[in-house]
Amino acid sequence: MSPLNCGSSSDLFANVRPSRTREGLQHWGRTPMDLVIVRENTEGFYADRNMHSGSGELMPTPDLALSIRKISASASSRIARAAFELAATRRRHVTAVHKSNVLGVTEGLFLREVRQVARTHPRHLATTNSSWTRWRHCSFVTPPAST
Repeated sequence: MSPLNCGSSSDLFANVRPSRTREGLQHWGRTPMDLVIVRENTEGFYADRNMHSGSGELMPTPDLALSIRKISASASSRIARAAFELAATRRRHVTAVHKSNVLGVTEGLFLREVRQVARTHPRHLATTNSSWTRWRHCSFVTPPAST
């Protein structure tokens, strides 16, 4: 088994990345930060995750390369459930970060599933909102003086 497809062949679907500020260490934020990023790990643009057989990449001409992106309702709802279940044990908030402004069909499917899972979690259990990827990344690294 290739180390590249270890996650998809083992069905390790949730890439969970906690991040928080540490007392005594400087950080840019106005208040301490404590967040967990939950990312779907078996689909997307990665060639080893797209196809039953083959790479999911095509090169129709020497000057043009294409990659197929796979997003399914089942994987989207599964990662959303994992995020909401984790949020229920923490601060009860989920932000779905996406690129629906440029990938409307696949990201629309993802958002539809996240919203459907959100409806199954009572408001007191978890709140949700969504955010475009580029804007969210910028908000992570913007120093407080410029916001």
